Amino acid sequence: MKLFVCQQHLKQRHIGLKKLLLPLKSIILSIFLIFITISFLNPAGAADTKEKLSEIQKKIQSTMQKVKESRKKEKSVLERMGDIDRSIKKKEQELKAYDKRMSRTQTKIKKLSEEIRRLNTKLGSRQGHLKERLRALYKQQYGGYALLLISATDYQELIKKSKYISMIAYYDNRIINKYSLDIKEINSKKRELESLGEKLRANKEVTKKMQKSLRTDRIKKDKL
Repeated sequence: MKLFVCQQHLKQRHIGLKKLLLPLKSIILSIFLIFITISFLNPAGAADTKEKLSEIQKKIQSTMQKVKESRKKEKSVLERMGDIDRSIKKKEQELKAYDKRMSRTQTKIKKLSEEIRRLNTKLGSRQGHLKERLRALYKQQYGGYALLLISATDYQELIKKSKYISMIAYYDNRIINKYSLDIKEINSKKRELESLGEKLRANKEVTKKMQKSLRTDRIKKDKL
């Protein structure tokens, strides 16, 4: 499409040059006719012929100068069009790259948001278990465990009950540790989510500026 536009532009320029060259051909033909006519019909009018030839020569030089300037202008316009086309192509490629980055970032944000939601659900469940255990411990105030140990009738039973109490304490400790780890993981993912959000906003801002610059280049090209 771009090549077609350039070809059309060149065609129009070429037609313009032809229009400039038409008067030049006409002038050259006039010189030839005047010279032939005067030479055969009026040999004494050589002075007038020189004057007319001088005028015609000036017209030729003027026309040639216009042709030269037109070609120079055409070359300049084509060079500028080439520069703008390259600039447009580069910016279009950069925009595509930014679009891909933003798409990947949005996918990560969606995935991360889902992970945070899942972790919050799990955290809520752990929090419920932990509250129940804390209420039970508060009611017992560890006295229940002491009574359990005292109620042992022999050494073997005391060992079993001690192990049972240790298992309960270990279980409680695991719940607390997992709860703490869940909180840390959620906070970490929230920070990551915030960072991705900032990155996405920055990419959108850059994209807006590039789109504006691209529109400016296209307007410049249309004005040439």
